[in-house]
Amino acid sequence: MLASLPAGASEDEMGRRAVFQIPAQPLADALNAFGETTHIPMFVDSELIRGRRSSEVAGSFSSLDALREMLDGTGLTARSVDGKGFTLMSLLPSSGPDTVARRSIAREFERYSAAIQVALHEALCRHRETRPGTYRSLIRLWIGETGRVTRSDLLTTTGDSRRDVLLAGELQALAVGEPPPPGLRQPVTLLLQPSAASAADYCLLAQADGGDD
Repeated sequence: MLASLPAGASEDEMGRRAVFQIPAQPLADALNAFGETTHIPMFVDSELIRGRRSSEVAGSFSSLDALREMLDGTGLTARSVDGKGFTLMSLLPSSGPDTVARRSIAREFERYSAAIQVALHEALCRHRETRPGTYRSLIRLWIGETGRVTRSDLLTTTGDSRRDVLLAGELQALAVGEPPPPGLRQPVTLLLQPSAASAADYCLLAQADGGDD
């Protein structure tokens, strides 16, 4: 599973129009470009997008319309996650028991992805250096049956060695608070990326306790 996690997305960011210039390319790369433009979280199963190519997105669009343009011809559709981000799903027949079951599983994965995001942001807000929104890093998490991280890998540096150490420590101690749903592909790969919003403002919104300020 791949989850692209900017430092929070407000309702304004979700509905704001922006100018997009994203060429047709591997879908994973196009989604990263979408995140850099919109600063909106994406919760995406990496297996779902493997081998797929995006359509070009050029012009002024709302975030959802831009995503729909990008997904045209991919066999995927976008769905809002509690108004805070988007996830991708396969286009499915409109009825049938298999379809109902798959949609139920997809909703459970969406809900758990949001729980991971909340737990991660609360953890990162404990330290000034790790507050999300001012750096980029790719990380992997393995989540055990208790909902606690059993292993974590920092795949790319944040550009600051002290922050890397603090980030690695927070990841290893991370607890989502509930076990992962059956069938969740692991590891969970997360892309932390900069946001237009202030990291301090986001941490206040997340009601973090302020940590080691």
